[in-house]
Amino acid sequence: MTEASLSQRKLFFALSKEAGFEPEQIKERAKKKFKLESFKDISSVQISELIETLQEKTGVKAKPKEKHTHNFELEAKSKKHNFFSCKCGTIVIEPR
Repeated sequence: MTEASLSQRKLFFALSKEAGFEPEQIKERAKKKFKLESFKDISSVQISELIETLQEKTGVKAKPKEKHTHNFELEAKSKKHNFFSCKCGTIVIEPR
């Protein structure tokens, strides 16, 4: 099984706080539910199940923010540089 990502963990704890749980309390509940020795062993699928349950309880709909992979396109050229941009707003300037 794939380990839960940092983004999933952050979302899980944010939702559990919104639902009124303390971090240690919610970790113990998750360990008990999935028979885990440590919360660090929780899988991506398991934490997704808990996130869905917490979203139903809190009414908060959110997805974990995953790492963005930039898709740069050449925007402009000058005598010395090329200017690339990504739809997210990131700009990179490289020497020609």
